[in-house]
Amino acid sequence: MEGSLGDLEDTVEKWAKIKFEDNKIGSQKKLSCENLAYAIDWKKVSIDHEQPEFSHSDKQVRPNAVVLFKTFFTNTTDHQQNYSFQTTRTTKKTADIRVSSTFTKGGNASITLKLPGDILELGGGFNCELAVTNERGQTFEEEISWSVNSEVSVPPKKRRSAQINITEVKYSCDFQLRSTVRGRVKVSITNPEDNNSLVKHLEADIFQVIKSTMKQKTGMTFNEATKEVVFLSKGHAAFSFGTEQHVEVRDEPLPDGINILFLFSTARVGSALNSRSVGGGRGGGGSQSAGVHVQPEEIDHVGSECVRGVEGKEIALPLVKVVMPVVKNK
Repeated sequence: MEGSLGDLEDTVEKWAKIKFEDNKIGSQKKLSCENLAYAIDWKKVSIDHEQPEFSHSDKQVRPNAVVLFKTFFTNTTDHQQNYSFQTTRTTKKTADIRVSSTFTKGGNASITLKLPGDILELGGGFNCELAVTNERGQTFEEEISWSVNSEVSVPPKKRRSAQINITEVKYSCDFQLRSTVRGRVKVSITNPEDNNSLVKHLEADIFQVIKSTMKQKTGMTFNEATKEVVFLSKGHAAFSFGTEQHVEVRDEPLPDGINILFLFSTARVGSALNSRSVGGGRGGGGSQSAGVHVQPEEIDHVGSECVRGVEGKEIALPLVKVVMPVVKNK
């Protein structure tokens, strides 16, 4: 880390050793401070964090940046088909906090970072505060679930795709955070070689402990009037998260090799097969199937169709199913 401001626990222990060595009495003079144990009581010491100051912020909103899911619906019949489009997918929202300068307590950072207002307004779903314990920084990750449950209608002889797109936001900024340390600290010194017997008890204002022991550095301020020490932590924060989902439905070309099913009365099937280009639907309507110039793969009788003859009489004509492979013109 570029600028470590010091460790509070190491500072208090160092202060306790100095105090013990300078004030030995009686049998204590035979003891070395390096062979003793130091239990620090922080209960009456408070560390308060101000609202951080953010600068050099950069925000990028990328609509439809992430495709979570895509599927195709192909209708090879001569009737409109409705398909269910239902799925759930997950993405990760991340907050990457890098610390360039801070103080520690027992080797761990003691930073509570309140998030920028822009992040909260964009609705990334983050907590209002992030507790950073690693002196170099931390990455916070959490899964977000995206669900869709809708219906896609596909016309006859058509293909459609449906996909879920996510709008992604990337936000980064530098930060400065002031932390105020105040209160009284207690230290119990014991002798591990004598059944952890109590050797000495010390208590002092944390302000005096830090000022007398820790070398002042840039980023540290001593307030004599209030008996407070202010540490200035610095770092960089980067956030990445999805904000909203969009379902996009598109018409797609039919691929080679998709079998198309047509129903014909026997009155029309002959001419259709003779031309080797099958078109039309039941009842004579429908669209031409462009580019189909191959032999049918299958012809089956599937029922009958009623038509009116010249004199208005109904005539039952057999229906056949003709399955044709689609091959596009090259």
